[in-house]
Amino acid sequence: MPWNPRQPRDPAGRWRKTNLEVGWHEYSTRAGEIKHYYINNLNQLESGSNILHMSAQGAVNSSFATADPLERIHILGNKYGEQMSVAASDETTFGVINHSKPAPADMFSLNRGSEFQPVSENLPENETAFGGRAANLSTRKDGKVYDTLNAQKAEQVNNAAFADPNNKVFSADPGDFAEGAVEARHYYEREFGLSESAARDMPVYVYADRNGNISVEPVYRPESVPMSELGMNPDDPAPEGFHKNGDNLVAFVKRRSPNTHGGTGSVKLRGRDLTRMTRSMQKEGLESVDFTVSGGTSTSPKTGKPLQNALHFRSDYTNENSGDDITMWGSIESMQHGVQPEKARRAFASQQEYDDYRRKTQVVRERAAARYLNPKTPEDAAKLLRTRYGANKYFSSDIQMRDGKDGVAFAVTSPGGHTRMLSDANGNYLGKEAADAEGFAAMYNNGKASANRVTADNVKLLSDGNFRVRKNGDEKFYTSAGTPSKGVRMRGGKPFGYNEAGEFVELHKQP
Repeated sequence: MPWNPRQPRDPAGRWRKTNLEVGWHEYSTRAGEIKHYYINNLNQLESGSNILHMSAQGAVNSSFATADPLERIHILGNKYGEQMSVAASDETTFGVINHSKPAPADMFSLNRGSEFQPVSENLPENETAFGGRAANLSTRKDGKVYDTLNAQKAEQVNNAAFADPNNKVFSADPGDFAEGAVEARHYYEREFGLSESAARDMPVYVYADRNGNISVEPVYRPESVPMSELGMNPDDPAPEGFHKNGDNLVAFVKRRSPNTHGGTGSVKLRGRDLTRMTRSMQKEGLESVDFTVSGGTSTSPKTGKPLQNALHFRSDYTNENSGDDITMWGSIESMQHGVQPEKARRAFASQQEYDDYRRKTQVVRERAAARYLNPKTPEDAAKLLRTRYGANKYFSSDIQMRDGKDGVAFAVTSPGGHTRMLSDANGNYLGKEAADAEGFAAMYNNGKASANRVTADNVKLLSDGNFRVRKNGDEKFYTSAGTPSKGVRMRGGKPFGYNEAGEFVELHKQP
């Protein structure tokens, strides 16, 4: 049966049912211990979550205080002030840049099992987040600073591979790489008698010809010798460099590096690494990624030139749920030397450093918010505010769209529901208005002496959204913004409002 990228697994790596609902579920460890994991709505998970989960190595639920940085996913920023998340193993380095989210002020990390933990509570619609709770690696209350990953070299090497005009760059379905690795695994199982697990660890050559056709080929071919010819018994251990397959000894004979016929260079990788990373791209929903084969991160100390090739991936796409613009980049090589642990950055060392951070992140927010200007729906209005101000406190259910009169495009109900924030079509704050009697009383009383204040009992919300205030036997009318209402008539039919000079005057009191 062909592999299904949407077929999910549990934290132990075993296939699970596809019809399980969002929420907590049980699974058993190999030791028989019962544990729990959370199934998230995949549309709410941050872009690249699965890719980063697979790129890291080691314990799935590692602690930030004791784990090697290679066992964690790290959230930091790039030089442009955008959020970048990275994860690496001994053979892989992958990063996901969210061009629509600003870099965090501090560095954070997550365990690999974060996808099996709930995303942040009260996450607004059409918003994404990592599962679990990101741990702050610096500026902590306990004063400790933990290690993060510096992946600058890996990112630079990956970017240079695609920028080099001498490199052949092609696009392909990541599943094509995975299926090629599967065929190579079956070859090792069939020809050498290896177990599935051992065959996954065997190396493969990867390249593309001049037309972009992908090839994944076994590095070794078998050379079989009957044990009887060597005077060996079936129970004798296999000599070094041989593998027992029935009554035969099979030697691992290395093939020559393939001729790519004018295509990319070739690279030797472990089949398991190629499979897990390309399958994770499929699970992410990527049907086409750019790739090339070029120098990796292992370089000569004398010349600085790469010693081995690497398979580089890159893809620019838009998260269909959040609308965020994403760049996924990553490299697979026989041994990566593109990341190193370093102490996470503490609080900003100077006001200039802080100002530079604020300037860069504001540019990111304004650029990301541009697509939501002039919103026509509460959902787009909420996204405009969340994106522009970097706060997840705005929900579409709290927003009323307006007709644009006086520049007001929409109003946002404040916490508590007593007032509304008024905004123009660009998300600029225009002021606030009262939503009910309590809200009006709070606005009316602001700055007034106690003798001149009113209680909510003295205020009535009218059907047109304005307010009637009774105080000391008088009755006056105000707009929801707290200003005297123009053109309103008293119960006796006598008008009050503005004179010809534009001044508010009371022309008649309620008897």
